[in-house]
Amino acid sequence: MPALDLAIAAFYLRDGTPGIEAALREGYAGIRPLPDVGPADFEALVAARQLLLANSLLASSTTALRSEATDYLGVTVDRLRHWSSTGRFTRDVPERA
Repeated sequence: MPALDLAIAAFYLRDGTPGIEAALREGYAGIRPLPDVGPADFEALVAARQLLLANSLLASSTTALRSEATDYLGVTVDRLRHWSSTGRFTRDVPERA
């Protein structure tokens, strides 16, 4: 699914670096048409990557990964709350106080 592939790539670029996602889209569009997906649906696909990663961490039987679960779940909640309130998912969300 091209829209999901593009959303996953966008997830990793959403760290506050200006212009990088636009460059990805421009490069993609130079090869093939951008997927026909609305902005809200695209944001949901990007946010879904966060949920998948959190789920994978929780399902892991590796002690080192499991020890990171509590902190990562806090980050996940913060990022998803930000997405819910703004309509845009970003990995660059201010840390909790």
